[in-house]
Amino acid sequence: MKKIIFLLFLSSNTFAASKDASGTVQLFANHGEIILQVSDNNSNCGNRYFFKPDTDYNRALLTMLLAAQMSNKKVWVNGSGNCIEDYPKNRAYKLENMTILK
Repeated sequence: MKKIIFLLFLSSNTFAASKDASGTVQLFANHGEIILQVSDNNSNCGNRYFFKPDTDYNRALLTMLLAAQMSNKKVWVNGSGNCIEDYPKNRAYKLENMTILK
């Protein structure tokens, strides 16, 4: 029984939607949230991510994303949750992590 459950868990993760993307970024602000659009669409949802700059971590993300946008550097971003289709997110994941690429 344990082997069957493990296989089901492994199978569900194998086909999970990709929630990461990389490319240059463009930032927008809307109703207290930051919307991030990535130039390359690697995600099954789209190329948009959102977050609120309401914690120290999220404010640090905002600072790094602004620096990447100003210097036209590529970034890697990763999101979580479900793809939110409604305006203003327009097919976006909640931003969790990011890295400025060389």
